[in-house]
Amino acid sequence: MRKVLTVALCAAAGMSLAACGSSQTGSTSAGAAETLTGTAEGFGGDVTVTLTVEDGAITACTITGDDETPDIGGAALEEL
Repeated sequence: MRKVLTVALCAAAGMSLAACGSSQTGSTSAGAAETLTGTAEGFGGDVTVTLTVEDGAITACTITGDDETPDIGGAALEEL
């Protein structure tokens, strides 16, 4: 069950970045960092993923879902 939830949250996070729109801040010139943020509806509320990308590589990732069930969705967010 935990693996299924983890896969589902990863899919939701990826879809939020691709389908629900993302905001981009910063410059896109070589060597500059970009911050991409996407939000999707989780079981308990919004789940937001923020990625930092430098030179085409992800250098940082944060996932928040403050209204998710602590023992289920919250635990999956910690693991991701």
